[in-house]
Amino acid sequence: MDYRHVLPDGQAFRSVAIEVEVVRPPQPGDHVYIAALWGTIGAQNFYVGLQTDLHDGRKRVNRGEGVIFSRWGNGAAADARPPADGWVVVPNVNTADEGAFVSVRRPMAWDRGRYLFQLQARPLAAPEAGMWVDLLIYDDAQKAWIDGGGLRFDAAGATFRPRPVSFVEVYSLPPEGGQDDIPPMEILLHGPVLNGTLSPLGGKPSVPSDVPPIARAEALDGSVRIVVEP
Repeated sequence: MDYRHVLPDGQAFRSVAIEVEVVRPPQPGDHVYIAALWGTIGAQNFYVGLQTDLHDGRKRVNRGEGVIFSRWGNGAAADARPPADGWVVVPNVNTADEGAFVSVRRPMAWDRGRYLFQLQARPLAAPEAGMWVDLLIYDDAQKAWIDGGGLRFDAAGATFRPRPVSFVEVYSLPPEGGQDDIPPMEILLHGPVLNGTLSPLGGKPSVPSDVPPIARAEALDGSVRIVVEP
């Protein structure tokens, strides 16, 4: 299930924030990715969100629930600042389908609750070197900010594209799996805040044509409610 936001056009990126409320959570082993935001800064795409099953390729283990922040455009590890208990992912045999990208990931337990994702620009001393974009996550249940790491983007002051997407994805099923193996879940999206200004939710939900009709989205008191019910 995708939801395409409508944000002001032509703004140089300084910050963006969006709150995701998990009402009915998927569980570890469900292989679900809740992309709080998938957008574009300048010419570089990025996404950030919650995943049920983080694969740590360094140790070839599943680290369980956590946070992903990825940026496309090149695959240089030097362009990533992992959090203290996180790691960097660059293109490898396990990510051959993702193209040139760099990603920071960290374990973070999540369940029912509200999670605010905030991306903040940190320009470099030499503008031609681009800017860092740092991720912070506010866990409302813990009343705490959590460091999600940072990634370097090529252009300082680049424009934020006005049509970012939030989506919920089941990215893996058992070899013989089908619709009955897709977990039920419910997610609320609250209005994004670009450069300190709240944008009302006035976008459009959509379901890719090859997805069974098990997901729906509806407006609900200033939020968008996404429900998956196999």
